[in-house]
Amino acid sequence: MQTLTPTHSRRRRTAAALLGIGMVGSVVMGAVPANADDTLPTVPTIVVPTQNAPEAIAEKAIAPIELKLVVIRSKGAAEIAKRQGSLASTQAKLASQKADCGFNAARAAEMTATSAGLAALGSQLAATTDLPTAQTLYRKIFTDFRVYLVVLPKAGKAMRCDNALESIAKFNESAVKVQGEIDAAKAKGADTIAAQALKDAAAASVAGLNAAAIAAITPCMGLLPDKGDKTVQAANAAALQSCDASLDSVFASLKSARAQLEQARASLKSARKTDRESDKAADKAKRDADKAVREAKRDAEKAARDAKRDADKAAREAAKLVRKS
Repeated sequence: MQTLTPTHSRRRRTAAALLGIGMVGSVVMGAVPANADDTLPTVPTIVVPTQNAPEAIAEKAIAPIELKLVVIRSKGAAEIAKRQGSLASTQAKLASQKADCGFNAARAAEMTATSAGLAALGSQLAATTDLPTAQTLYRKIFTDFRVYLVVLPKAGKAMRCDNALESIAKFNESAVKVQGEIDAAKAKGADTIAAQALKDAAAASVAGLNAAAIAAITPCMGLLPDKGDKTVQAANAAALQSCDASLDSVFASLKSARAQLEQARASLKSARKTDRESDKAADKAKRDADKAVREAKRDAEKAARDAKRDADKAAREAAKLVRKS
């Protein structure tokens, strides 16, 4: 019988864990890089050490090609599951959008088809017994579907456009409220010229943003996976970046319009304050005038009473003199 060293034992456990069988043979696995995106990885490789003991039947039980197939299938299943999870999560977010630029149905269909395609690819990979075929199928996960470089970014742009439309709708609601406040202040005599101009300018700058947001992402909605073509991959990346930049411009314009609307509110508040101060001054002037009238009336009445008293006194004195004479 062959004497097993600690190294042999460790290698046998590694192989057994991969194959899901009892501990037989001894192998050393090559490193398998983890992939967080669609970057094409190195196909896992297996290095089998030279066996100096042909009589060790357990060593011959694990064929190198079979072990390579197990590694590729396992890694492929994990990569497919990761992408299907990301697709499902994004589909749930897409379904909860409150606005729609018109691309959500297509994006949902694309993600469903991509998940189904990955599932079919996984079934093919699990069924193949040919190593070159398995390696080709494994690479397709990263080239033919492009979940992280094309499919999900397209859905992300669609949802950013949806968010822009929702934000624009909320802005328009606020603009209507501000216009109502301007009209009410104007009816009370406030100076609303500045507030009206700011509100009108803000509304005008937002008027075309719905169409601008949709136009911003339209060039990206037709992008297809590059299938390993570096030129197409670079063009896709540039297109996605350009769509993001255009959407950034839409959101910047909306932010500027919000600032103008806030300025309109501030101007209206100032006009109301001025109007209140004017009303206060007018009320005070009226009170002062009324007081002056009341005081003048009291003075006139007092003078009349004094005059009557003096006249009565003079009359009494005259009558008295008449009686004495």
